[in-house]
Amino acid sequence: MATSPSMSSSTPEHLSPRQLLKVALAILGWYVTSMSITALNKYLFSNLGVKFPLIVTFIHFSTTSIVLYLLFALWPSKFERPVISTKEYMRAIVPIAVCAASDIGLSNLSYSRISITAMTVVKSSAVVVTYLVGLLFGIEKFRWPIMACALTIMIAISSSVPGMQVDDWLGILFVALAVLCTAFRWVLVQTQCTQFSAVQLMYLTQPISALALLPLAIILDAPHLAIPIDVTGVQHLALPLCIICATAVLAFLLLFAEYRLVEVTSSLTLCIAGIGKEVATILMSVVLFDDWLSLRQTIAVAVSIVGIVTYSTRRIRYATEEAQFERLTEVPDDDGGGGGAHDRPANPVKAAGEDAYWRHHHNTDLECPLIDGEGRSATATNV
Repeated sequence: MATSPSMSSSTPEHLSPRQLLKVALAILGWYVTSMSITALNKYLFSNLGVKFPLIVTFIHFSTTSIVLYLLFALWPSKFERPVISTKEYMRAIVPIAVCAASDIGLSNLSYSRISITAMTVVKSSAVVVTYLVGLLFGIEKFRWPIMACALTIMIAISSSVPGMQVDDWLGILFVALAVLCTAFRWVLVQTQCTQFSAVQLMYLTQPISALALLPLAIILDAPHLAIPIDVTGVQHLALPLCIICATAVLAFLLLFAEYRLVEVTSSLTLCIAGIGKEVATILMSVVLFDDWLSLRQTIAVAVSIVGIVTYSTRRIRYATEEAQFERLTEVPDDDGGGGGAHDRPANPVKAAGEDAYWRHHHNTDLECPLIDGEGRSATATNV
């Protein structure tokens, strides 16, 4: 399991051009795979009229599960198989997997109902929803500056969505529920599974996510398999099947793009990259799907982005200050024998901290959680 001696939100070391190139390639790989999945899913479910998004999602989860199983079986020295009791598996892994399946399944259901821009903007509220859910479960501290940023983001998002291309407001509801699933998944990961690395957590959850989707996919999507897809000629089957296969491969590549990103970047770099990806996704939607924004919507989106940047930097600053304070206070009692209050294990949620939070919530439209199970980057070199 990869570990690091320090949190990645610490002061970065000087990076060589080669290390900077690794970071740039990791971010580029994340952008390309994520945005390609988004564009292909939109084209598949909206333009081609494919009516079985849950079956497609099931295929994605199943493909990733099989590849992960092979990796852990063939390269045990590189990929350490996680050990977990049945009780912990049922209490933690199954709920996380169900949340992941619900998140991606609901997102795919919304592609034919709303534009990519609307989906991206609504999903950017994950930062706020996750913070509120964290407060609800007592793993977040209430701070007025953070709450002010959160309210600014929500108001801006609420102002930008009306007037966007929304064919069915049920799509907005699906995305909102997906965001809620993302928040609960983060809480479960931070309270139950901080001992696992990102790939180990995916290895445990992806098969359960596939199984959780299967009954709903059969009930809701199977009847549509008998309905002709609204395309002609060779495209009738070949094009949709090619896209489904391509997105399955991209989902697997995305998994490792995310894992590599966790290894070579810090939380601040990942935060900025995540915001950049949201902007790039909106621009892609404008170019490929003609999702133009009005001046009012553009201003509202810009305000929400500024709010997210402010929110992110404050969260990282607070996390750094708390980590420094804890290091200063972790000293033995005056009797020299240790065993004092400061020798107790640190709060795993606080130790996992904000890094895991940002690695997770910026993954708003992906197939698997962008999160290091230990809340840290996997190498000591970070940007």
